[in-house]
Amino acid sequence: MKIDRRGFIGCMAAASAGCAARRGTDGGSRCDTFVFLSDLHIEGAAPTYAYSKKRLEKTVDEILSMSPLPRGVVCFGDISCTYGLDADYIEAKRILSRLENAGVALHFTLGNHDRRSFFFDKWPRCAENSPVPGRCVSVVDLGSADLVLLDALKGADERALTDMGPVEGGLDDRQLAWFGDFVANAARPFFVGTHQFSDLYVKGLSPVERAAKSRHFSGWIYGHDHKWQPSFRACGWKDGVIKPILCLPSSGLWGDIGYVVFRTSAHGAEAELKMQDFYFTMPRPAAERPSFWDARIGDLKGARAHFPFDRHA
Repeated sequence: MKIDRRGFIGCMAAASAGCAARRGTDGGSRCDTFVFLSDLHIEGAAPTYAYSKKRLEKTVDEILSMSPLPRGVVCFGDISCTYGLDADYIEAKRILSRLENAGVALHFTLGNHDRRSFFFDKWPRCAENSPVPGRCVSVVDLGSADLVLLDALKGADERALTDMGPVEGGLDDRQLAWFGDFVANAARPFFVGTHQFSDLYVKGLSPVERAAKSRHFSGWIYGHDHKWQPSFRACGWKDGVIKPILCLPSSGLWGDIGYVVFRTSAHGAEAELKMQDFYFTMPRPAAERPSFWDARIGDLKGARAHFPFDRHA
């Protein structure tokens, strides 16, 4: 069945309405709704950027007020503020545990400011369940699609505690081999999620080109740049293949501040921006805020991005 853009968006609106209608009949059924967070940048003791923690706490409050609750929350890396310190993950765990205690599943990938050993110590299941040993890799069931979370963290745990590690991301050969098998065997729509996107360095085909070998590949989602930015990437010039790309806002540290509500249906997915603020590089009193900051918030109010599933898939 062919569905044009208006019809696709209508299907998404109907799916959202259906979710709302179901909540009164089954006392807790959840639609295929997830919340995407990125760039939490949480510090432990004596934080320099205390507003990041306050923003995350506010976001958790908003998520817990959703009715019905989302099926899960996905964190796209940079849970730690700068160096991947143990105290950072202790504090992040304290805040995010409110979601887990309410029955909202947490899913993670890691960013350039993270450190695997301290992170895995707080969320050991992320290591235990990873199909690639030593990496934070997983496949999240979004309902009518999958989200493949890859670990683009290049920094080694052996680096000094004052070393934030390399900013650029990368995927090691073991992940690429596993990812290649996943793409080859994909039987339904899937998205790929990493912390970085443009900075991923691998040999041969780029990761997005590797994903596009499957007709089920429906889009790439990432953080790192601290801004809401729907875009697209050419994956095959000869065949005219392009795929949607979405950069996520930061949950609390400079740039676009907020989170994304991600809903899937039989025909595609919709990402809805929940814009909370904009600042660079630190918040300022209202009287000192540059005009661009509030203009940016107004421009992005109600922003959405759509990911239609290929009808030929």
